[in-house]
Amino acid sequence: MKKTHLLFLALIASFTAFSQVKHVKFSRGVKFAQFNPSFQFGYTVPSEIQDNSGYFLTNHYDDQSYGFNPSMVKMDVDGTVLWDSIYTFTPPYTFGYTYTRGAVSSPTSHTALYQNGGISSVNAVAPYLINYDLNGNINWHVGFTNDTIDMESYELIATQDGGYVVVGAMYDWYFSVAKPSGFVMKLDMNGTMQWQHLYTNKDSMEISFKAGIETPDGGFFVAGDCPNFTGGARLLDPWDIVLGMAKLDNLGNMVWNQGITLDAPINNSSGFSDISVGMLNGADAFVSYSCYDSTTITGGYKFGITSLNVNTGATNWTKVYTLPVGQEVSVRKVVSNEKGQIVVTASDYINNIGVLFLLDDNGNLINSKSFLTLPFMAHFPYATIATLDGGFLHVNEEAQNKAFVIKTDQNLDPSCPNIDSTYANLLTGVVNIDTAYIGIMDSTFTLANLAPISMTLGSQFATSSDDSLVCSCSNTVMGQVTQGGVTPVNNAKVYLFRKGMVPHPWHPIDSTVTNATGNYQFDYVPTDSFIVRVEADTTLYPGALTSYFKEPSWCYRWDLAGVFSVHCDSGVVQKDVKLVVPAPLTGGSTVSGYIYQSAGSFQKYKQPGDPIPGIDITVDQSPGGIVGGTNSNGNGFYTLTGLDTSATYVITIDLPGIPHDSVWTVNINLVDSTLDSLNFYIDSTGIYILQDSFGVGVNVMQTDNMDIELYPNPNSGIFTITIHAIKPEQVELQLVDQFGKVISTEKRQVVSGENKIIFDETASLANGIYFLKISEGKNHYLKKIVKL
Repeated sequence: MKKTHLLFLALIASFTAFSQVKHVKFSRGVKFAQFNPSFQFGYTVPSEIQDNSGYFLTNHYDDQSYGFNPSMVKMDVDGTVLWDSIYTFTPPYTFGYTYTRGAVSSPTSHTALYQNGGISSVNAVAPYLINYDLNGNINWHVGFTNDTIDMESYELIATQDGGYVVVGAMYDWYFSVAKPSGFVMKLDMNGTMQWQHLYTNKDSMEISFKAGIETPDGGFFVAGDCPNFTGGARLLDPWDIVLGMAKLDNLGNMVWNQGITLDAPINNSSGFSDISVGMLNGADAFVSYSCYDSTTITGGYKFGITSLNVNTGATNWTKVYTLPVGQEVSVRKVVSNEKGQIVVTASDYINNIGVLFLLDDNGNLINSKSFLTLPFMAHFPYATIATLDGGFLHVNEEAQNKAFVIKTDQNLDPSCPNIDSTYANLLTGVVNIDTAYIGIMDSTFTLANLAPISMTLGSQFATSSDDSLVCSCSNTVMGQVTQGGVTPVNNAKVYLFRKGMVPHPWHPIDSTVTNATGNYQFDYVPTDSFIVRVEADTTLYPGALTSYFKEPSWCYRWDLAGVFSVHCDSGVVQKDVKLVVPAPLTGGSTVSGYIYQSAGSFQKYKQPGDPIPGIDITVDQSPGGIVGGTNSNGNGFYTLTGLDTSATYVITIDLPGIPHDSVWTVNINLVDSTLDSLNFYIDSTGIYILQDSFGVGVNVMQTDNMDIELYPNPNSGIFTITIHAIKPEQVELQLVDQFGKVISTEKRQVVSGENKIIFDETASLANGIYFLKISEGKNHYLKKIVKL
């Protein structure tokens, strides 16, 4: 028997961790301030409430009198405006401009970041934050100013501890004492400052931060443009502008920093702008930026993306993206989703059109889209966010007081064909060489006299926002689970599996449980192909197998399940499932084994040899059909009891997410009362039975053309194979170790009757378990060998 792994690892692909996710697509225009359409609302920033219940649109109402008037619109998950409001504050000083800089939402509150010049006596801009509950009531609001130093804020980050981080740049425009520096400020959940640092260069370089994210380790990754206008010695070209980036720990201490320049034809002295950062996976981040190619007469504006290891700063790749000759592209914002896909929100000013580019985690173009509304208005996208359902939400500028909000799926497909347009120009990414200059930020300090200040909150009034729905896409899948098509099955777990991409072509996206009448329902189902899987409560329904929807009969194998599609016009889709409950087994035989991770990447964070819990195993009698099933436990072990002696069974793993042609079936003729070590291995492409899956004396496949014996077994490395053939055949003999490594291979011609082949592997084999595979045409015979 194979040794049991003692380590218990929770199954990442277990089907108990999923909850209903609202998948929806919509296109909607939101017009602000109907009472005075001349008022301006600019820089609308979207954010998603982190319980998948809806969105906020954050901007600022410019009353043209230097007031501070934050504006808020709350939308539900369908895009319907629930409420809207303008909040009036009285700044202590006049003539201060306000810009919307960022917004983040949690399951219980919403926080907006503004850059405001009304809390400084010289109108130096400073960050001002407002925290609201989900009903629009203000919990707290606070700004931070040094009074005479500009604190330009560019990014608001919601941190893992429930607090916030503001990222920006510090400029001393008024007294020119302090050098331009990047700044990072940490606040707790109540807006109280915990720490703040400025990062600068002792030589001549100016440092600024324009984007930032929290890294998985609780630290921060920031980036910005860093000019070297006065000719410092750190760069080959004293007039270059480097793309600066830094990794900070959770207290703002510097871990590493560097600046990079790009190889020709990019002109580094033209600088980098519109900088964004994001995570691609647990270790790799990206930095995106606009850049300029001064060698071309037209089409000089391009954008670049650099992928790097966020823990070390080592570059993975850098690509510069360009449109065909004569075309130019300008980046607005770049984000990534949990799959590592990158969405570039950009503008094609030559053709006066907004465009979205979808790239994979290696920077390769997957798709490009442009969204239009009648009469063929090509709106410029301002911002894009990745959403909890795997899709994206885009905000386009339509007018000074109107935004066009488009919710798409993961492929950038909206709900409305009449607004969906494939972008005509081909985006080409060319690998570029970047040069790193380590340690450009060589000094860190704290800004003195950075004090909190709060404005006086005045009136609050609705904007009477108008939301005009263009179209929406929301579907429901529902059904009833019954036993025998009659008796309702209560408290059964129901999973909705969605068609995906290899190596996991099917994966669960939602789950629920049946009620007392056996009914289940999934709302907000995306457009795609699906199967429905049911796991009954075996305390209520003993012996019940995992079952699947299939019309008009029942089904217990995922590769035979009924596949159905959902479209935007599907509405309610009814899919009933009949529970499979075989009669109890009463025999005296048992089979058992383990499910292990093999090579590849069936599951993240598992290594070859790790056990895999929660896998379905079914047993069919041949002939006779399904007779029972079980699941692998926490150690990946399964056992099937009650089997009849001297019957033939088919032991099968049933696992959605593995290609259909890779489900491996084992035929075993039970001649012993207990057979163990019937092990399965799973990798990213299929389910396999390796040679160590078979006990001594178990015939995996008995051919009609020959009878094979191996003796003695166990042995000292000397053993004899006797082959009784009914006709002359060529056979291949392959000796492998328990890990599948081939030790020797030879071909033999056998004659009719008895053929004896003696093996002497005394010197070449260490003590252990080995397997001899005898192949005759498409027939195979496997024998386990134990060397002592």
